[in-house]
Amino acid sequence: MFILSYLGALLAYTVSIQSGILSIDMLTVALTCLIGALVGAIVEAVTVGPIKHFHNFTVPFSSAIAMYAFSLLHQSVSSLSCKSLIFPSNSISSVAR
Repeated sequence: MFILSYLGALLAYTVSIQSGILSIDMLTVALTCLIGALVGAIVEAVTVGPIKHFHNFTVPFSSAIAMYAFSLLHQSVSSLSCKSLIFPSNSISSVAR
């Protein structure tokens, strides 16, 4: 189940990239799909009891939330650069004065 969900998510992202909807690199796509498939497989495995009948609702939404959270995390991490961590813009301007 994990492999098929990973391949399905990878196919969807690849089609989105080829059609111009997304413009991200394939490593980010592969990692995002891996996170989504992993969370989906775990949620599918632990869905028991009274909510078992709603696994068609819980699994896709939990996967989508995990993929969205990972993309936000990846954007925030990639927006930071080593230069801004070492020399924040305020400290450079105060040293130059």
